[in-house]
Amino acid sequence: TLFEGSWSISSVHGTAIGQVAGEAKIMGGTWQLRGRSTVTGGTWPDFTGFGGFSGSLNFNSVSPNDDVFNWRIDGILD
Repeated sequence: TLFEGSWSISSVHGTAIGQVAGEAKIMGGTWQLRGRSTVTGGTWPDFTGFGGFSGSLNFNSVSPNDDVFNWRIDGILD
């Protein structure tokens, strides 16, 4: 299954924003996402770049109130 998305990180230093795209597989009741991340801008400082993305979405029960999504990006600046 292919996925696309966007991300935003805010801190006292400013913001960084970007896009992700890749493949998602469900393994043992957890969605595992892997793909490419592109930094498209922000104020932390104003930069662009690219790198990797990984994430896991755990469905802990039938209720959406206890789902957990952990994600990580890395990259280099253009």
